[in-house]
Amino acid sequence: MEYFRKTANKRVEQRKRQSLLKTLSSFTVTTVVATVAFFLPVDATAILSAQSVGNAIYYEVNVSDPESAIVEGTLYIEAKNNLNEQTQDLAIGQSSGVFLDLTPDSDYVLTVHANQGFGDKTLATQTVHSGAGIGGLITDTLLLTERDPLQHFMPLSYQVNFFVNDPNMEIASLRLRYAFLLPYEMQENPVPADDAYTEIGVDIHSLSTIISDIPDFNATVFLFFEANLLSGETIVLAHKIFRTPVRLECSLYQTSAGPTFIEATFYGDYSIIPSIAYTIHFYSGVERIHTQTVTKDLASMNDDMRVFRWENLLPSSLYRVEVIAEYSDPETGSTVTETLSSIGVRTSAPYSAQVTFTEHTADYDVSVQLNDPNGIVQNVQYMIYSISPEGYRLYVSSGVIVMASSGNGVYQGTVVLIKPDTGKYEISITADISFTETEVMYGSVLRIIEGSR
Repeated sequence: MEYFRKTANKRVEQRKRQSLLKTLSSFTVTTVVATVAFFLPVDATAILSAQSVGNAIYYEVNVSDPESAIVEGTLYIEAKNNLNEQTQDLAIGQSSGVFLDLTPDSDYVLTVHANQGFGDKTLATQTVHSGAGIGGLITDTLLLTERDPLQHFMPLSYQVNFFVNDPNMEIASLRLRYAFLLPYEMQENPVPADDAYTEIGVDIHSLSTIISDIPDFNATVFLFFEANLLSGETIVLAHKIFRTPVRLECSLYQTSAGPTFIEATFYGDYSIIPSIAYTIHFYSGVERIHTQTVTKDLASMNDDMRVFRWENLLPSSLYRVEVIAEYSDPETGSTVTETLSSIGVRTSAPYSAQVTFTEHTADYDVSVQLNDPNGIVQNVQYMIYSISPEGYRLYVSSGVIVMASSGNGVYQGTVVLIKPDTGKYEISITADISFTETEVMYGSVLRIIEGSR
């Protein structure tokens, strides 16, 4: 086979030279000076990864040929040592294979060859030391479950594929033991306990099995591929650790609305990938009218929470907010762009509110005047929080402010609010806004003040 391949390469090279000479001989010399531009072709490339499995070598190769320059029938991989060599044909793209019955305990050079019209060329090479006897490998962990970024806590299933080299037929049966740990468990102990593993048999002919009920919550999965020998001994053929796809726990919800504005609160998840970027899109129908990108704010104690406000909107109108995450996948290194949330938000019918705080030493007199001709405000209430030194809000008290009607949709209410004893505090006046007969947004903010004692 090698003789015919080399002969074919020589013939192709000879035809290229003849074609080039024929083209050159057809040119006529004139006094015109021409500018000739040479466009160099993009060479084919290959990425090769190989490892020994007993006295065999398993390889994976990815060949890229963007300009289809590789001559058909000339792409192959070779395994060679001082005593012998083997070759196998390859195809463009990703492929895998195995070289069997190699010389034990020997260095083999694996080389990917191709002819791009100008003779044989090496695209990739790797030296692998062959072993001896039994060997095994976990070749693939293929995700079978179609994930939905908007659906939480869904179980995942994986197909696990294997390769086994058993030249002396010593294996009686095969099994896979697997376990998983969630991120908080990894912090306590990065290795699963022995009793955390599930054991399943692996068919010795198909060399494939399925593992199920892996949580879709940034789990780390541990695999041990083992063989029970005819001698009664159990050996580990291979082990592998991999992580499930990134699952981000984010939340987005509308927190306030008026006739011409909308506020929404977003909580980002930076626990898995601190460098993640979130892009918030605001839509009116299909038109994107505002975009903002947020990243982790190292200077903020509440770096996971952001409040967005959109103004100059139309009353009683529906809008949409979408959250897009972009990050580098820690498992593959590739850039991932994922839609995490898409919610409808709306402005209210026309109303207005004026909230006045009159401060005293120990309390506030609060006056609320509400102009609500459409009767959409159902309740007005207050919330008092103390602010911890770390910047977190701690609930102190809350209550309803009684609103008395003055006629023509005008309402007034007053209340005396006692300041928290010490430290910083926050007082918010909110209202429950009715969008429709059945849709109510609770706690729309009318005014917030901060103070300290």
